Amino acid sequence: MENRTQSNQPRPRARRLALAATGVVVLGAMVALRFAVPAASSARPDPTASAQDGARGGGAQATARPPVTTTRHGVALPESRVEPEIARGAALEYEKGKFNAFFDGRMFLAKAMANGTLSVKSLKDQLLSIDELKALRPGIQVLSEKPTAVVERMAMIDTLEAMADDDPTALDALAEVTAKPIEHDLAVEVKRAVAGEKYDIFVALARRNWDLAKQSYLDLQNPALMELLRPALIGGLVDSGLSRATAVSKVAALAAPDHPDGT
Repeated sequence: MENRTQSNQPRPRARRLALAATGVVVLGAMVALRFAVPAASSARPDPTASAQDGARGGGAQATARPPVTTTRHGVALPESRVEPEIARGAALEYEKGKFNAFFDGRMFLAKAMANGTLSVKSLKDQLLSIDELKALRPGIQVLSEKPTAVVERMAMIDTLEAMADDDPTALDALAEVTAKPIEHDLAVEVKRAVAGEKYDIFVALARRNWDLAKQSYLDLQNPALMELLRPALIGGLVDSGLSRATAVSKVAALAAPDHPDGT
């Protein structure tokens, strides 16, 4: 079983892979998502049930130990006290700085987490809520027009991946976002945006932790959506250092009855 963690560095090629393949998402999303597993039939509990709890501090809890939530892999996340807009601002600052040769991204993230301007849970909770995507202008082209909400959410995904260098629960948070089913009655542009986010997350998971990416992918239990996201797994494995032929073989093995786990 493999478990890769890459260093924090700019990944323009991976993003190009995501955007290029999301063209396939745009063309095929409506067909694939039509067969998406309904939220009510998902084997997992809805991860958004307490999505906003961490952003609200009550007086009764002021002197108590912060409650924790447990991820699907049993890793405890402290309840966030970081205001959503502050955490989002830190993610945007990281996204802008990471392509600067003089920017120490890892140090920036460590300081942001230490001084309370960034947390895994704050970013995760924002990504679990798609209210801002539902508010997109009808008919907007999310790839070419790059609305602010889409750009900022992609920055939060990139930031969570980078945070995994020091906090492995960041990858669990991304996996939790991928687990949330896509609602059937969403507008086309919202489905495209959500599918694009899942694509980027699976690139990141496959690049960082193949075991987690593989299990998250298999847990989708949605053949059409899984087919749509296969190139993301391949791209992430290639980024992790595998040859493309090996990456294709590993991903293809996930669907093979004699190699169900793609090890």
